[in-house]
Amino acid sequence: MEAGVDPFTLLERPLESFKQKGLTDDLVKMAHATHLKTRAAKIDALLKDRAKLPIGFKPNKKKDFAVATKPKKGESAVEAAMKLLGDEKGVEKIKEAAAKVEKQRLKMEADRKRYEALEDQIQREYNAKMAAVNARAAAVKDEMARKEQQRLDDQIAKGKAQAKAADKFEVDERKHALQKLEEEMAELEVQRKAALREKRKEEKREREREQAELERRAKMALLAAKKEQAIEHLRLEVEERAQRLEEFQSELTSLRAERLKMSRDGPNLPDRIKANLERQQAVQERHKEELIMMRMAKDAHAAAGRVTADNSEKRAEQERISAEKRARVQALVEAKTRSKMEKIEAHKARQEAYAVKLEKDRKKEAARKKVEEQLKVAERMERVQNVKRKKEVYLARLRDQTAEKMGRGSLFSGTKKAMAKERYDSNCDRALKESVAKFEASETLRVATRERWLAAEMDKKRLNDAIGKKQTAQKPKPKPAPSPAPASYKPTPPASVTASQQVSQPASRTVSQAPSEGSMASYAAAKKLEEAPAPTAPISSDDPTPPMEPSSGEEFTRSFETEELEPPVVPSAEPEGERTRDTMDSIDDSLEVIHL
Repeated sequence: MEAGVDPFTLLERPLESFKQKGLTDDLVKMAHATHLKTRAAKIDALLKDRAKLPIGFKPNKKKDFAVATKPKKGESAVEAAMKLLGDEKGVEKIKEAAAKVEKQRLKMEADRKRYEALEDQIQREYNAKMAAVNARAAAVKDEMARKEQQRLDDQIAKGKAQAKAADKFEVDERKHALQKLEEEMAELEVQRKAALREKRKEEKREREREQAELERRAKMALLAAKKEQAIEHLRLEVEERAQRLEEFQSELTSLRAERLKMSRDGPNLPDRIKANLERQQAVQERHKEELIMMRMAKDAHAAAGRVTADNSEKRAEQERISAEKRARVQALVEAKTRSKMEKIEAHKARQEAYAVKLEKDRKKEAARKKVEEQLKVAERMERVQNVKRKKEVYLARLRDQTAEKMGRGSLFSGTKKAMAKERYDSNCDRALKESVAKFEASETLRVATRERWLAAEMDKKRLNDAIGKKQTAQKPKPKPAPSPAPASYKPTPPASVTASQQVSQPASRTVSQAPSEGSMASYAAAKKLEEAPAPTAPISSDDPTPPMEPSSGEEFTRSFETEELEPPVVPSAEPEGERTRDTMDSIDDSLEVIHL
């Protein structure tokens, strides 16, 4: 079956199985011989194919293979795949990883609740920003609609102008075409008249040629008649001359004969003249003899007719002989006719027998061809069935292989997807932990810095109050007028406060800008600032406004009393121009998205 051959067709069939109604023994034997020949050829082909197979070859059998199924409740797809593949170590590792993931999930749940409040705040800021962006986008959209309407109006006006120009061009073109048509018609009319004149001239010339031809024919007929008359006259003249010449020759011949007779030198004439005369005399003698023989034959025929008419008995005898001759001839003709008819009948019989034989041979050949055609059709059908069976075997194997490959592929795909999902979850957990750690570190640093700054300021205040009270108690003096502070003096916050606010402000701004899809550039810049290490070093000596130290306790007290204790102004992490530019970039990106 793998080669497409049905084993049942390899069995030898007996001769009786080929007998059918209307088939002769020869055809049955021929069909049986064809069957044996085909069977031998099939067996030889199968033996050759089997000889090509390696030693110990066995046909492929359907194998069981792993099929990916839905994971059970409480286990992951990777764990199910490992169990299916029989990997116990992998299952243990997966269980450990699942326990870790569960712990991380609980921690992440707590973090999620903590950050929901922060997400709400960020969402409110984002909504306010998007409201401004949407308002500007609406204005820009209205402006673009106005420009588009203006452009459409300009195009419509331009189209109308083009249509008007096209109509004018069409009118001019039609006018030019009509003018050109009139000129062509006038030219055609002139040509028609010229052709008509030429035709009339040609007809006149044709009539003149016909008239000249008739005149020529009349002249030729007249000349022919005159020529015939001249020829007839010339013939008469020639005949007359010939007669006169003949008479002259006869007279000349008689004259010469008389002269020869009268001449005593006649025997001594030249031999030529003598020969001519003898030849002429011989011709005349022969002509005379022919005329005499003809005359004698006519006389004999006339005499025989006269004798036959006079003798009736002889005529009756001749009639009897003639009748006998006719009877014999008739009998001979009838005999020949009968023999000919017999021959025709025999030939017809032979032809009919040959036709019957041909018909039998034709029927026999037709039956043989029919049987051969049936055998060929059966062979073709068998080949088709062999191919079909081979194709079915191939399709069955292909289905098995495809099912096996699909099972393995689905198992591999499911395992790969599960591993990718777990890897993605672990990456998300790690990123979230890092972000939370950064945020907590920045908040802790900011709070600690603020507390240290407040403690230092309170210590300074208590110290200054104590110093001021002590000096007032020792030597009371009137209060002098407060001197204005220098224009370039600004209170400088501590370095720790500045650094903590520089770290916390970009982080909060980055989080607020994260939901905006159109502010990717500013978000990337804020991300870089967030990832940058926080400056914890003391204030550099290059600061243009270093802290001022009092020259004495009295001057320090006076300056402290004239100034109010205000919280230090924390400088922004980035200049105001760059912040505005980032905001404008985000708004432009949003407008571009809306336009698209």
